[in-house]
Amino acid sequence: CRAMSPSSVRPSRCCRWMAAVCSRPSSTLSTMQRFISSSSMSMAVVVRNSITGPHTLYCCVTRLPAASVPVLAMAAILIFKASRTANFAIGETGTFSAFALYAAVLLARLPYWLGLVVAMVAGAVVALGTESIITRNVRTSLLVLVGTLGISDVLTGINTVLWSKGEPYQEPPFPQLPQVSLGGVGISGEYLSIFAAVVVICLVLYLLLEHTGFGLNVRASAESPDLARLAGINVRRCVTVMWAGAGALAAVAAVLVAPLSALNVSLMTPLLFNGYAAGILGGLDRLPGGLVGGLALGVAGSLIGGYVSNTAQDAILFAVLIVLLSVRPNGLLGRRVLQKV
Repeated sequence: CRAMSPSSVRPSRCCRWMAAVCSRPSSTLSTMQRFISSSSMSMAVVVRNSITGPHTLYCCVTRLPAASVPVLAMAAILIFKASRTANFAIGETGTFSAFALYAAVLLARLPYWLGLVVAMVAGAVVALGTESIITRNVRTSLLVLVGTLGISDVLTGINTVLWSKGEPYQEPPFPQLPQVSLGGVGISGEYLSIFAAVVVICLVLYLLLEHTGFGLNVRASAESPDLARLAGINVRRCVTVMWAGAGALAAVAAVLVAPLSALNVSLMTPLLFNGYAAGILGGLDRLPGGLVGGLALGVAGSLIGGYVSNTAQDAILFAVLIVLLSVRPNGLLGRRVLQKV
């Protein structure tokens, strides 16, 4: 206070009060310090409990059934790796395959694993039909997208004619793991089995495409088909196998999600764009990106619905996704590709 005021001017009342407070740290100043410290600690406890509390764990656990979204995202990544395009019929391909499993297990009385093979074969056949009809006869990406939308409408019509009278159906349950408890929140065995299946699928596909000769051929065919042909690689076979694998993955995604909801002709329609959004978020050139993007999208959507607004969940989630992609346009795990122009 003396430094702030000239010697000829008496210190102001505020300065005298501050000097008095500073000269008695055990009274007013210590009280203020204790109040600020206790408030900070209370705020930290509230934030910590809100992040690690049971409600947050519950929000994350309830998104484990949406782990089928990463499988659909990986199917989209396979098609993008093979043809540098998108297949908007992949969702209806999965729905058709789920009905194939229902017919094989509950109508034909086949074992579940054999019915799963039937469903995957059905999905692969439908995807191969889409690839042979659309991509082999259409040269531009825009017309390929329009063509896959047309195939999606055709599959919807077929599913409606065959199965709409008796819907909703109850899909045979996926094999379950034992139930566990995490932080006071119980996780059902069905949720755990779905999540475990997704992780195993991602690991197998990653090893196949990143550490085998076939995966090297597929990546070479996707990067430069002409140079791959000159190197003796059968580009057509690589594309066919990738499309068939994507159809089988769509079947697995539908089989995973169908027991948790009613099996109907629009089963995979809401998940189609979520699957592509997850693939774009993780990076369309990396298979682990489908897993990371799908889980991040699901958990973030659940947290937004639980803490912010359930009605505006999708709007807020995709707004955040747009902002994130403006910063990282290649996705979370995507690699930057340099091209000569």
